[in-house]
Amino acid sequence: MGAITAELIVENARSIIRSAEYCFLITLGEKGELNARLVQPFEPQADMTIWIGTWSRSRKVQEIQKDNRVTLAFHDKDGTAYVTLLGSAQIERDTSKKRKYWREEWIG
Repeated sequence: MGAITAELIVENARSIIRSAEYCFLITLGEKGELNARLVQPFEPQADMTIWIGTWSRSRKVQEIQKDNRVTLAFHDKDGTAYVTLLGSAQIERDTSKKRKYWREEWIG
C-alpha cells in the first residue's frame, strides 16, 4: 500500500463527488439552526469549486446572503465512504454562468 498523500485524498474525494448524483447543502438558518437540503451539484472544477443551481428567491440563497459558510456532504453510492467539504458560497449574478449551471429538467 502506497503512502497517503494530499493528492490521493483529493483524487479520492473527486471520485466520490463525481459518482454522487446528489449531495446535501447545509446552510446556517436565521435562528442559528443548520438547514440541510438535497441538491444536484455539477462536477467539481480543478480548484474544487462546485456549482449548484437554485432559484434566486429560495430560502437557501437568503441564508447564504446572510452567512456564506456552507457544508457539502456527498455519499459514495457504492460503499460507505463519504466526502464533507467546508467552504463559502457565492451567489452568481452573471446570466451566462447561470445558464451554464442550470439543468432544464429542474423546470418542470
